[in-house]
Amino acid sequence: MDALSRRYTLLSVLEVKVLGFPIIHDLYKEDLDFKPILGGDLKGSPYTIQEGYLFRNNKLSIPRDPMRDLFVRLIEVL
Repeated sequence: MDALSRRYTLLSVLEVKVLGFPIIHDLYKEDLDFKPILGGDLKGSPYTIQEGYLFRNNKLSIPRDPMRDLFVRLIEVL
């Protein structure tokens, strides 16, 4: 299974199983770490966007937010 397929599967599972997961799209826009990345050119960077989610080297980037710890724990369990 290639990286693109793994990312698609991860996003599909998380969107179905984790209530509120899609709010990550909105959190990127205000996050101090990711706002500059999204405002720039991603060409040549380790970041990619798939279905509105930001990945760095095939790992899902999760913004700083009180829900971050919850998302991280849920992803580890899945």
